[in-house]
Amino acid sequence: MTPLMLSAPTEIIQKAEQELLRQGHSKEQIANQNNLAVQLVENFFAGDIVDRHTYDLLCQSLNILTDFPMEKSENQNDSDINNLAQVSGEITGEITGEITDDNSSQMIDDLSMINPESSLEADLDNNALEMIDMEAVREDIVGLLKKDIIAPINRQCDRLKIIDINHPLKLTDLYVEINLFANLANAQYIDLDETFVNVSPEQYDRFYIEKLQPPRISANQALTAHRYLLLVGGLGSGKTTLLKHWAIAVNSAVNSNEQTVLAPNIVNRISLYLPLRSLVFGRSKRNQDFQDLQPLAWIKTQLDNHGILDKLSGYLPHDLRLEFLKNYQLSTLSPTEYLTDLILKQLLEYGAFLLLWDELDELAEDIRIEVAQQLSIFSDRYGKNSIVIATRNHHYNHLLQAFTALEAAPFQDLEINSFASKWFQITCPHKLTGRQKIWEV
Repeated sequence: MTPLMLSAPTEIIQKAEQELLRQGHSKEQIANQNNLAVQLVENFFAGDIVDRHTYDLLCQSLNILTDFPMEKSENQNDSDINNLAQVSGEITGEITGEITDDNSSQMIDDLSMINPESSLEADLDNNALEMIDMEAVREDIVGLLKKDIIAPINRQCDRLKIIDINHPLKLTDLYVEINLFANLANAQYIDLDETFVNVSPEQYDRFYIEKLQPPRISANQALTAHRYLLLVGGLGSGKTTLLKHWAIAVNSAVNSNEQTVLAPNIVNRISLYLPLRSLVFGRSKRNQDFQDLQPLAWIKTQLDNHGILDKLSGYLPHDLRLEFLKNYQLSTLSPTEYLTDLILKQLLEYGAFLLLWDELDELAEDIRIEVAQQLSIFSDRYGKNSIVIATRNHHYNHLLQAFTALEAAPFQDLEINSFASKWFQITCPHKLTGRQKIWEV
């Protein structure tokens, strides 16, 4: 006899979690692939009851063999089938009955125990948190991680390769802070009659409209004022240089000027520069089915590249780590892997990071929109972190609705003079004085 409503036993759930991890999918992606509501997938992984159709689809998608014959249970009637459709389509309403399963499913006396909020992953994380009292050691972990990540971030970001210069230059030696337009230049609403009413004929020309630019603010001021920032700018406008500068400055926090300009809620974070092109590996929607399009996986990859990921579990005090390992029972991940994931997720929940996403426009065209959507979902999930996404295309502002879009402004005379002075000091083999300086220029 086959029940129309099933509850996955612990063994099936563990196999499903393991296969989900192997495939690199999220529960939302599994739901989309099978045209199921996300709540039904959550119920399956939480051990709550789901309809037989959902159960079979998920088992098939996760390569789990089931031995249930396809027949109707004697304890089911037509009203149960109607209730089944209600649960599958809307996951609402009150359904009661008695379902039995002679094989792997469990007896359930009250179908009202369906809980759309439950999640196996959340339950495991909560139990683990009770073991190690993460709240008490969170600040210590942030401090240790921030200290260890300074050197690899500097190696990653503090270098520039310039054409015709046969050695790399340091970004910190040449950096000049850029300003940002307070509004996107192409989003201005300008009344031309009012704009030109006080313009003299001598000033008026066809290029005058280019001078009508939005007000400017400093980049550091924008980072402090906006938790979610979409940095828009053309090719060569300084977006990548600015992101790398922030990654270095926020982690090091050695420049007193930076500490006074940036608020403590920025300086105290752990900054990560995340180049999407290398993290996503340019995988195409056609042949990869978005298996790797998960921001959390990209962050783990970048931490692993820095040699930090394996250190996370070691940041816990020795006695707490031993207590966790003593009580650890999950079989799908090793204790160290699970503890590392747990610590990283808790730091993200806490809002410990400044995440600087770059190279969105350098991805394959068929995955850019999906990547932007995944970043939007991730930003909503871990909303306490500061996040910056750099792009040349201001249209991403419609996808990243929680982000404030600001545009990189071109250098003005003061910035040009400052950069030129630094450039010649770094690149010239000797300092020029007097007439030499004039002739060289």
